[in-house]
Amino acid sequence: MPKFLQVSSDLLGYILNIIFYALIAFYGWRAGVISFQQAEIVPGIINWPLWPARFFLFLGALMMTIQCMADAIALLLGRSDLSAKGEGGGPLGGGETRD
Repeated sequence: MPKFLQVSSDLLGYILNIIFYALIAFYGWRAGVISFQQAEIVPGIINWPLWPARFFLFLGALMMTIQCMADAIALLLGRSDLSAKGEGGGPLGGGETRD
């Protein structure tokens, strides 16, 4: 596949991931705030609050959004594995260059 198509498809993937994780973060934050305000719990022998789990959902999605943004910026600036001359240093590429 030509390099232009590789970069374009990766960029499209990053943009879709950013939208997806940003939506999860937004609605996770809203759910966490509502759960905290209503003191929502899981009834049982020990009444566990639900708001910490919902805030961790927000936090995880926010970190993924930031990571996808950083990867997209690195791709646009030519600092990703696709822009390297060698095999790439990714998990499947060896990282060593051939002469």
